[in-house]
Amino acid sequence: SRFAERARFAQVCLLYMQGKADEAERAAEALSQLKPDDPNPRPLTYSEVMMRRCHSFAQRENGRIADAEQTAQTLLGLCNQYPEWSVRCRNRGLLALAFVRLEEGRAKEALALLDERLTVASVRLDPNPESLLARARAYLELERTQEAITVLEDLVTFWKSTSNPDGSFASEAEYWLGRAYAAAGDPRGRPMIVEARRALANSALA
Repeated sequence: SRFAERARFAQVCLLYMQGKADEAERAAEALSQLKPDDPNPRPLTYSEVMMRRCHSFAQRENGRIADAEQTAQTLLGLCNQYPEWSVRCRNRGLLALAFVRLEEGRAKEALALLDERLTVASVRLDPNPESLLARARAYLELERTQEAITVLEDLVTFWKSTSNPDGSFASEAEYWLGRAYAAAGDPRGRPMIVEARRALANSALA
């Protein structure tokens, strides 16, 4: 059924968010929609868009950068076939690819992809917290430290206002804020990095 299919797609993202990247990969690869030789492919749905994005995230988390890039590029290649989801599809594919570029040390290209997200969505500011983290990391690598700090301070404030203020996403943002503070010579940086690492070691992102 359609509901069962959506549940299977959602399971990939759930496993990834629980820190189970290996299981997320296996779940994604088990889905028939990932078979490129399927003679009767189903129309792309938003649930599948999110699943493919999470699949790329899981591959990246597992250090399989080339596979993560291929999954992101495949998703982007499918987006134009399904106009109903084209904007949201491209935005999620671009985000997955931007994180790959960051892992490759290609921050300038990552930032260009994040800027393309804004163009695709016809917005000036990106409210997506994952995209903001990627942008801050790119700024930091490009030595645009104050810009990174501004984004990360807002991101930490956002996560602290959620129902899980001490969760792994807040700790990850605090880790990168600590990195940015340290790069700027701010004494708050080192203690924040140590505390964030401690929190992350016990989290789903460990």
